Amino acid sequence: MYKKILVPLDGSEMAAKVLPQVVEVAKCMGARVILIHASHFSFPLGLELIPPNFERELGEKDAAWCSSFLGETAVELRMNGVDADVACVEGLPEQEIVDYAKNNDIDLIALATRAKGEV
Repeated sequence: MYKKILVPLDGSEMAAKVLPQVVEVAKCMGARVILIHASHFSFPLGLELIPPNFERELGEKDAAWCSSFLGETAVELRMNGVDADVACVEGLPEQEIVDYAKNNDIDLIALATRAKGEV
């Protein structure tokens, strides 16, 4: 039985395609859904043209986007009868998602995959 479902989202339509199935599972199991987005920026070493505060400003903009985007998506899930929370984290997405799942007793990670044909 699933109590907590983690859903990584990056803002793409492909990632969001998993949401209808997540809603069904969450309703059936009475599970809470946590929407997560991990920000990560890396720049080539020796690139002196990047302004000193650029990485910090980019991180702040992404954090604001994350909060807004995931917040709106969580509201939509709540309107569909699902308990939903958001988590905006910074770091390599694959590592942050796994770490969040381990540290928060997540029962299921639900994400879409790329299909070769039409979905």
